[in-house]
Amino acid sequence: MCTHLSDLLLYVVGENISIHCPVDESRKLEFLYFQKIVDKQDRIFYNGYHSSKPLEPMPNTKMDPKNTIMHMFGLKLSNSGTYECSYKYKHDKNPVNKKLMHLNVTAFFTKPVITHRCGNENGIPLECDVQCDSYNGLPGKEISWDFKGNITKDRWKVSNRVRDPSSTELVNISSTATINCSGGEVFAFCFIDDSMSNVSVCSPKAPPEAPPTMTIAVIAATVVCGLVGVLLLMICLILRRRNTCTETGTSTES
Repeated sequence: MCTHLSDLLLYVVGENISIHCPVDESRKLEFLYFQKIVDKQDRIFYNGYHSSKPLEPMPNTKMDPKNTIMHMFGLKLSNSGTYECSYKYKHDKNPVNKKLMHLNVTAFFTKPVITHRCGNENGIPLECDVQCDSYNGLPGKEISWDFKGNITKDRWKVSNRVRDPSSTELVNISSTATINCSGGEVFAFCFIDDSMSNVSVCSPKAPPEAPPTMTIAVIAATVVCGLVGVLLLMICLILRRRNTCTETGTSTES
């Protein structure tokens, strides 16, 4: 038996992989098997080729036309392990050739989704809950926090929880930081794997703008002046009409 040195293959959940067997393509194969080693003796057949009989492959695998490469689709954590490619050439008196490969499938949490809710009095925040949620990562990890601003460790506390596992053997996690706002504005940062999200909390709400009193006064004065002007114009027209009528009457009597 000839065993080749093993390769280390690093992939992420959901990715596809192509595992190559170092076959001499100028020679005809008797068989070629891709198998996963579950212990020193047992093997699980994934895919392969045999010159004289059909084989039952795993549903998420496919062989290339030359039967030297196995494609595996939609990797899961459970696909991690040691794989063996064993093959034999036709009419070859040499023993079976073998190549070992170690596949490590990992996962990274999504960028944290950060939200916050604050209790306040007269627009001044008293306490804020900042929540970070991240999805589809490896079990056993937690979200970490950092805070910037006029804040001491006794003014914040963190609670973590693991949410329902997703359908891909991964977990979703959530973490909430409760912040006392007595020191003013605080910048909260949450981290998981290589991702970070941040938000600013505990800032007083801007007071409502004062009504533009001068503008209102000017508008009011303008309206009043306009009304007075119209009234004076009407009075002038009425008086002029009366004078005209009086002059006409006097002229007739004469």
